[in-house]
Amino acid sequence: MTIGKKLYMNFGAVLAMVVVLFLVNMVAVQREHAAKAAAAGSLAMAEATDSVRFQMMQNRLFLGNYLLSGDNREVEKMWDGTNRLEELLRDAKQKANSEQQRSALEKVQQYEKAWATSFATPLINKRKQVDGGNVTVAELQIFYLQQDAASWVKKSTEALDVADRENRKVVEERRRSDETAAAATSAVAITGTLLALMLGVAIAFRTAKTITEPLAELMAVAEQIANAGELDHQIDINREDEIGELALRVW
Repeated sequence: MTIGKKLYMNFGAVLAMVVVLFLVNMVAVQREHAAKAAAAGSLAMAEATDSVRFQMMQNRLFLGNYLLSGDNREVEKMWDGTNRLEELLRDAKQKANSEQQRSALEKVQQYEKAWATSFATPLINKRKQVDGGNVTVAELQIFYLQQDAASWVKKSTEALDVADRENRKVVEERRRSDETAAAATSAVAITGTLLALMLGVAIAFRTAKTITEPLAELMAVAEQIANAGELDHQIDINREDEIGELALRVW
């Protein structure tokens, strides 16, 4: 095999190592991007459920204000809040990371619709009767206690707690998976780098040896010819054949 072919093979091996290391780094970068995207999705889901909780409490606050004051503006705020809550729940379901989260959010949506129709609306009508003089405030208070406001809050918050727990579970599973993948990628990268270094040293040594040894032999033969002076024809032929063979090895 000529030196040129050997050089091509050695440089090809170096390029192959570079490609392998590049692929390993690309896998690591892709894993990092996926981990960041998962973390961002989990954070967005947590923010969405917090917004739902806040709006739920706001709606109940508006209802309580209306029952105490009879101000119709509070009722308008409450109905606007229920519409806003529907939007927040739809947005949260789109950001959900699992079917369990979507199922829990659907339950919240059902409970809040039932709260508006079966809890808030009867109380609003009762307050209107108070304003009309047909019902006393004491009767309104008794009616309010009979509706068991705490149970409505408990149903929705428990469903939201399920969604939050599922979100934390997904985050934890992804964190463990990312840690495992990162450790494996680091091990492959370190091993590949060490092998690349060792192989690079071996290739460099072999390449240098492939080039220097034939050149040294060629120089030695040329020096012998120069020192020998006039050689007979047979010696010339033998030397020429030897030089030709060495030249072929060099090229």
